[in-house]
Amino acid sequence: MSLRPCSACSERPVGQKLSSCYWSWNRADRSRVAYLQRLCITCFCMRVLPMIGLEYGAEIMCPLCHSPSGDDMDPVYCKVYVPGQVEQALELPTCPKCAVALRSQAIEGATQLDDRNTGFGGQAPEQSAQDTWSSLGLPGRA
Repeated sequence: MSLRPCSACSERPVGQKLSSCYWSWNRADRSRVAYLQRLCITCFCMRVLPMIGLEYGAEIMCPLCHSPSGDDMDPVYCKVYVPGQVEQALELPTCPKCAVALRSQAIEGATQLDDRNTGFGGQAPEQSAQDTWSSLGLPGRA
């Protein structure tokens, strides 16, 4: 029996470990938010598996409603760890309407994570090249 319950169905599956899904996105104020959701294999297959391995052509489509999301994209990111499998990194170019639905699903039973100020899962911090060199104690180019 799993030590922790599934974030979605609250079951403790016997003989299997839960997958870990680290969801993140940027809010309207450009701050990053992240959640850890643990899912049993059944909930993982229903909620996350259909989005793994999606490929996008010249026109970026929302993975949920399949409408063009190009200029109006509100992306959601997810790092997936399934026991015994290679980690997967998802970049989901969701439209704003589907982003709300996916984020609601992602926070269900999940634990909000502290902001680590990392660039993963969204826009990189706004820092100039000179600031980067200075933070390393090196003189930048003039």
